Amino acid sequence: MANTMFQTKLDLFERLASDWFRSNGTEPSFFKNLISELRTCAILRNKVVHANWLYTNSEGYTEVKIKARNDGIIEHEMTKFTTENLNEIIERIDNSRNLLSELVTDHLPL
Repeated sequence: MANTMFQTKLDLFERLASDWFRSNGTEPSFFKNLISELRTCAILRNKVVHANWLYTNSEGYTEVKIKARNDGIIEHEMTKFTTENLNEIIERIDNSRNLLSELVTDHLPL
């Protein structure tokens, strides 16, 4: 499991936890939202971690992805990172981590 990608691990966790909740009839109301938030956090984290910080333009936009289209044109996905939105990403990840901890501690037999 160490080399398995996060999304694959999250899919497996969701299936196992859903099966557990279904068999016990005890799914917490925040479970589906938590899974969705974890997916969003993974996307946001990857944008920050894998951004090409050396390619930040004069307007403050940083390259986060390069796509080659079928017609040969290369597209650069750019994102403007600010102190505020980086702090929001950290807060969102932290809130999701706390909910996940609550789920595991209070609702799953681990």
